[in-house]
Amino acid sequence: MRGSIMGLTLDSSLHDLARKFHLTLESIALQTRHIVDSMNAAGHKITELYMSGGQAKNIKLMQLFADVTGCPVVLPESTADAVSRGSAMLARFAAERQEGNQAKDLLWDIMVSLKFHPYRFD
Repeated sequence: MRGSIMGLTLDSSLHDLARKFHLTLESIALQTRHIVDSMNAAGHKITELYMSGGQAKNIKLMQLFADVTGCPVVLPESTADAVSRGSAMLARFAAERQEGNQAKDLLWDIMVSLKFHPYRFD
């Protein structure tokens, strides 16, 4: 993750910078909870978060996501190729689309075949 702090005053301590970094992570996690809550209120059923990309390397952030959303966070075996694997997974799912629970089972089978499930934060 990259970012900058602008318009805020910092004291001269590393502790203050670490505190602001942690507060930034909490803010990102709380924004994610707001999205999950809004989607659930609209009739969706979000029960797990599947993360990839650079943020998936931040274990503290992943634990915060799990803590504030109440959802397990599932990480890919390899964050380096997770985005391309996810694209392939969705393309395969779209090509083999089925109805009802069969669709959910098929999507899970595809994720397992792509090794997308070994690390969980509950």
